[in-house]
Amino acid sequence: MPRLIKAEEVDSTNEWIKKRLSKLNDLDSFIAEIQNSGKGRNSKDWFSPRGGLWFSILLEKFQGAEGALSLLCATAVCDALEEHNLLTNIKWPNDIILKGKKLGGILIEKVQGKFIIGIGLNLNLSKSDFPIPLKDIVITSKETIHKELDNEAIAKEIIKRIAIGRNNLEEIHKKYLKLSGDLNEKVKINNGEEIFTGKVIEIQADGGIKIRNEDSEKVFYSGKLSYLS
Repeated sequence: MPRLIKAEEVDSTNEWIKKRLSKLNDLDSFIAEIQNSGKGRNSKDWFSPRGGLWFSILLEKFQGAEGALSLLCATAVCDALEEHNLLTNIKWPNDIILKGKKLGGILIEKVQGKFIIGIGLNLNLSKSDFPIPLKDIVITSKETIHKELDNEAIAKEIIKRIAIGRNNLEEIHKKYLKLSGDLNEKVKINNGEEIFTGKVIEIQADGGIKIRNEDSEKVFYSGKLSYLS
């Protein structure tokens, strides 16, 4: 049986798993009350105070394209939250959006052929818990449904959905498309090498986002996506 290991405070749940790869098995996970050095995509700091759900999962068995793992993890999170009356959608590749604001995000790293999935969700928090630069862009479950959630139970629900969904990626892709907030949106994407603007016309099963403008059509597998409309 997969283990859910708990701690009070760590630097980063992803880093905790990295240091113990040889001692952990498929779907083992680690949850912390507080992260002192949590990271999001592009090495951005991730604010992780007590109350939120901060955990990481080790995934050893995954047969799909790497980009498809983002789709799987994001849909697993949304499905688990829906059970608690939190109706979320996804901003590519795996930001969890509630009422137009960020409820959480996912960081996937590949180490020694294994995947470490870091998930951060602003659950049992208040706006006052966040520093001023974040107050206008984040949202919490507590301010939305006005009650506390069981973080550990939700983590287990997410892990279960990832375990099941990895064997049915075609269905996961269909589900992701229903949850996506990006389709037909005019966007700008910056992948560090170029900035491209256009309309999102497709999210591919391999995790790529296809964007078209008057001049060309391109597929991106990484980058920062911003809405222009």
